[in-house]
Formats: sequence, C-alpha cells, structure tokens
Amino acid sequence: MNTLKKDAIMIRFEDDTVTEWRSAIIIPERAIIEAGYIRTMTTNANAHSKHEFHAMAQIAFSQFQGGELDIEAVHGPLTVQWKNEVGTIL
Repeated sequence: MNTLKKDAIMIRFEDDTVTEWRSAIIIPERAIIEAGYIRTMTTNANAHSKHEFHAMAQIAFSQFQGGELDIEAVHGPLTVQWKNEVGTIL
C-alpha cells in the first residue's frame, strides 16, 4: 500500500485510492433499511468529534437532496487504513 499522509484515513477500492480524509462516514446500502451499519472514523479523537460527524452528515444530506452530491456505487469490499490499522468493509 502507498504511504499515508500523516493523520489521514485512506479509503481504497480494488487497489485504487478513492479518497484521503481526516474523518469519514461510510454508509453502505444495507444501512438504508437496517440500523447499525453506518461506520464513522476520525483521526481527531477529541470532544468535538461527534459535532464534526453531525455537521458532515447534515451537509452531505443537504447536498444529496439538492442533487449536488456525487454518489458512486461500489460493488465489492472497501479497504480503510489509518496508520497501521487496516480494515475491510464488505
């Protein structure tokens, strides 16, 4: 895997980097009909993290409703890496 930027969460699909961010909310299709599948992660673990996620979710929902948010379907697992931790989301 490529070297990560300091304090970046890297999300990959089929060995291609999709994005690098400090915080991410991943909403699989299953989460639309069933609770418990939304994943959140951040490199900034302080008291303000929950507010950061809330603001990100509100902005994304508003952009989705306005047709401004580009959504790309991913058919297969995503690899999420932060520092030395690597996880796969199916």
